[in-house]
Amino acid sequence: MAKHEPADEAIQVFRGSDERVSSVLKQMEQDASVSAGHKRDNGRAEFRDMTCPIELVRKGEGGRTTQLVPTRNLSAGGVGFLHRSYLHVGTRFRIRLTDLSGQVHNVEGAVAWCRYVSAMVHEIGGEFDEPISLAKFCQAPAMRLAVQSEDEAFVTASCGEFSNFGIQTATAATAEDLAKLLQQREYDAVVCRDSDLDEQAVKTLKDAGFRGPVIAVGDAEDAEKNAHFDRVFGDPVTAATTADIIKHLEAA
Repeated sequence: MAKHEPADEAIQVFRGSDERVSSVLKQMEQDASVSAGHKRDNGRAEFRDMTCPIELVRKGEGGRTTQLVPTRNLSAGGVGFLHRSYLHVGTRFRIRLTDLSGQVHNVEGAVAWCRYVSAMVHEIGGEFDEPISLAKFCQAPAMRLAVQSEDEAFVTASCGEFSNFGIQTATAATAEDLAKLLQQREYDAVVCRDSDLDEQAVKTLKDAGFRGPVIAVGDAEDAEKNAHFDRVFGDPVTAATTADIIKHLEAA
C-alpha cells in the first residue's frame, strides 16, 4: 500500500472503517479473476492506497475539490479507484501517486468510464494524459509486446520508446520468427510496420491461436491496404505514437 502525507483540507470519500471498502475490492478482484480466466490484463497491476489524494474538477459544482479515495489498480495509461458518487466521463483530475521509492507524482487525466458496483460505491476508470512508467509504482508483470520488422531502426526505436514506459519487448525479424516467438511465451500484442505482415501472415498468427491485437505503424490513411490489422498508427515511432498505442491496448 502506498504511503504519503495527507492532503490539506482533503475530504475522506469513504468515512469510518476500511473493512467495507476492502471487502468490496476483494470481491471485485475475485469476480474479475473468474471472468478473465487466463487472459492477461494488458499491464494492469494491483495498486492499493485506501486514502489516495485526488483533485477533481467538476463543472458547475464548486470547481476543484481534493478527496481521499481508495485505489484498485494502476497501469501505464490510467488508474482505477472507488468513489461514493457517479463521476461523469470527461471529469478532469490530478491524482497523487507514490512510487516504490516514496516519491510523490502528480498525474493528470480524465474520467474515461464509471460503473455502479453497490450501494454508494462506484468504480471509476481514469485515463492519464500521458502514460507513466508502471515499473516505478508496482512490482508486477509489465505489458509484453512482440515487435516484428526487418527494419532494425524501427525495432530499435520501438523497443526504446516502450521501455521508457516499463513495457517489456521481444523482437523478431520475419513473420516466421514471429510465429515461433508467440509459441514460446504469451504476449499482449504484436507491433510491426504495415509493410512487414501481409493479410495471410496475420491470418496465420490468428489461426495458430494468437488472440491479441496486431498493431501496425505506417500509412494510417490507407484503410483498405491495412484492413487486416487491428489498428494502424502513423509513422514515425515517437513518444506520442507509443502513448497512443498504450492507451489503445489498455482500452481493448
